[in-house]
Amino acid sequence: MSKATSVFQLWHEGDGKLGTEEIKKYVKELDMDRVISHSLSFFPAECNAAVRNANLLLDHVFWFQQKWDMEQTAIPYRMEVLNWQLSANGDEEWTFMLNRHEYLFDLIIAYYISRNDTYLIKWKELILHWIDHNPVSDQESSKAWRTIDTGIRCASWVKGMLHLISLNFITFEEREIILSSLRDQVLSLKGRYTAKYTLSNWGVLQTTGMISYLIWFGEDEKEADLLTWAFQTLEEQLRLQIMDDDMHWEQSPLYHVQGSYFLYASTALSKTALFRSQAEYEENSFRHVQSRSL
Repeated sequence: MSKATSVFQLWHEGDGKLGTEEIKKYVKELDMDRVISHSLSFFPAECNAAVRNANLLLDHVFWFQQKWDMEQTAIPYRMEVLNWQLSANGDEEWTFMLNRHEYLFDLIIAYYISRNDTYLIKWKELILHWIDHNPVSDQESSKAWRTIDTGIRCASWVKGMLHLISLNFITFEEREIILSSLRDQVLSLKGRYTAKYTLSNWGVLQTTGMISYLIWFGEDEKEADLLTWAFQTLEEQLRLQIMDDDMHWEQSPLYHVQGSYFLYASTALSKTALFRSQAEYEENSFRHVQSRSL
């Protein structure tokens, strides 16, 4: 048994991937009813903002207003026809934000608040449309395939997928289409990874996106090797990028928060099973998350 296979099997027992029952157990333990009740009581403004954005998305209106969005926008823009290459304000950063898909989780939040299936239908519609119009063959030239945005998008899709699977709101065919695209995106990230990313927040956002997919949906030895590589690469990124004072070396609060968020999310996912380098991984990631600098 190769090292990669043995690492992989720590995450995936027996049949090669975590199945629907494991996903349902994970989401059940999140206790979304309690989360929503608590959030409505103590964070009503944030809940209202999520529902507002979800309602805009139902009409294909895009407005990047989340607190830690890397490129916030002041003006909402409605697309008559969805176009993932569009820049509504002439700035390519708008296009990059459009293709990260972090905003899609507002549709999941709105569903849990309202129990209106329309929000889940729209989540699937937007992702399936993206897949149809952004083939992996475009990865070198398309603004929809920039590496940092692809990593963020992978993590965003996986987070939503876990909820739709748990809710029995995704067909086998839809699930396979999305997972096939996620696999293409993860392999693309590995193929385009360069040494410069090891010192950059870009690298952290790529490897955490890869890990999010591979933990839940990886299913063969090639993806076992990829999971091992992603964890080892992330550990090296953390070792190099986090300074003794716990601040990210680029000294950008925004990059620090982005890195912290994705590290926290992937660490939470990693707790679904044992991993032989878990202690080192958590030590470095929680140093970043719990930094006294923020």
